[in-house]
Amino acid sequence: MEVAKRVVPLKHYMLCDECQTGQMLPTGIVLTSFPEQYQHQCDKCGHIEVYNKQYPYIEYKIDDFHYASKADVWSRI
Repeated sequence: MEVAKRVVPLKHYMLCDECQTGQMLPTGIVLTSFPEQYQHQCDKCGHIEVYNKQYPYIEYKIDDFHYASKADVWSRI
């Protein structure tokens, strides 16, 4: 049985700990440890950090609001 649900995309990104304004972007260097680590560089100040995830990434969440029944919606008003 095929089922479809509405989803909401969420963009996760990491801000620079040094300048607090720049976004950390992947450099393409991956450390082959376990788990892998991904090198990132700030697009403003050039600061380098290593993370267990590659940023930015997109996460999809199910949009439950659109699946509420009409009775549920009217009861909230």
